[in-house]
Amino acid sequence: MQFNKNHPELKPGEVFVMNHNPGGNDMIHFDNLPYKTKRLGDNAYADNGELLPGLKPIFATEVEVEDHLNRAKCERAYLVGTHSFSFRRDVPAEIIAVVFFKLDDGTLRLCYHVRFEDGKEDYTAVSDSNNYKIITKDEALVILQNL
Repeated sequence: MQFNKNHPELKPGEVFVMNHNPGGNDMIHFDNLPYKTKRLGDNAYADNGELLPGLKPIFATEVEVEDHLNRAKCERAYLVGTHSFSFRRDVPAEIIAVVFFKLDDGTLRLCYHVRFEDGKEDYTAVSDSNNYKIITKDEALVILQNL
């Protein structure tokens, strides 16, 4: 699910950028985002549509976000599970988002949302960095050609 693609607070021409913890130590702070059109929303949601108390969504115009990404010459990143219990171990999956995943006890866990070549999606906790590696698109293509 990608609830935030259709976030209820989106204005015409805007896209959801990320959820933000206004009082916390986010790796990316609202003030440091490069978008002139950025704005804070009121209610943050997980990708499944569940409300995330204490967080605020950030929005910006789609044109500005696309322009920034094009100028930054961003390259797609891929995650490869390396642990013996990894879902589809050694198979690259494109990182399509970084989201907060709400655990049963209510705590939030920062996760990579990934999509495999066949469309199957999964989540991997950012904190589990000993169990995956991040590779470039070119590296992923080599691996996929050899599967």
